[in-house]
Amino acid sequence: MTVLQLLPSLVVVAHLTVAFTLVAIMSGVSQQLLSPGKSIFPPWLRSLGFLALFSVIGQSLLGSRVATSWAAHRCLNFGDSCNLLSLHRTSAFPVTFLVISFVIISVAQKDVFINQWPYFLTITFLIISQIFLGVFSIRLGMSEPALVIGHQLVACLLVAVISALNFKGREIDENSQSLFITQSTLETCHG
Repeated sequence: MTVLQLLPSLVVVAHLTVAFTLVAIMSGVSQQLLSPGKSIFPPWLRSLGFLALFSVIGQSLLGSRVATSWAAHRCLNFGDSCNLLSLHRTSAFPVTFLVISFVIISVAQKDVFINQWPYFLTITFLIISQIFLGVFSIRLGMSEPALVIGHQLVACLLVAVISALNFKGREIDENSQSLFITQSTLETCHG
């Protein structure tokens, strides 16, 4: 539909919604298969993690709407349709605060930080990159497609990493099995 209808804004946003949903689910399922068991987070912190995840997805969808409706171009060049661009800019602050709060509170959980520090470092790097890409995209009047694409790509990576962290298991209990097979009862095949 997106291609056949020549990229209408709402269809593109719906297409991106499905894409982000797939990224979040695949990242979460992968983590559950690689490290099954009880979550590394207490339920209240996991809820904050999911709130951060959904806020990043919502902010990305809003950014997609800005891009596909040409709101940034119209606002920067003609002073028209600035409400949508302004909403995307102002909602970036609480979303960033929410994600950084999730990272800081998670890092305060000493046992979680020791084993999961690469995730937290990655999220922090991605948030900083996202801010710079967004600012530079606007400063250059949305004229550099590589910056706009990079901005959306970093959002997708944020979704993947936050989702992975939310689904990561702490330990293997008697009801869960690891994806890895440590022993084989099959004989080696020759030939």
